Amino acid sequence: MTVEADVVTIPRANAVDVHVASEFGLLILSGASAVVSTIPGGITIAINVPPPGADFTVGTQYRVGGHLLKGGTFSCPNAEFIGYGAGVLHNVATFRGPTALPPK
Repeated sequence: MTVEADVVTIPRANAVDVHVASEFGLLILSGASAVVSTIPGGITIAINVPPPGADFTVGTQYRVGGHLLKGGTFSCPNAEFIGYGAGVLHNVATFRGPTALPPK
């Protein structure tokens, strides 16, 4: 099977002022942009980490939150770091966890 693509699209950030802190509240990253995707009960956060990057540990939980571009905030106090992307996404740190969106 051969897969070919002429154009590869990368989703545009839908969250700003994204911050990541340790489970104890120590700020590790702030002011980043991210793509936030939710499903009922779950959230995936792909954060654009500026160089030189941050030293996150795969499988470790972090506190992640920020402001959504369409209004409101998001919070994931138990976000697990999945890893960094490859190639053009080498600076994208991916976290996932349970959804903790504030009520509308």
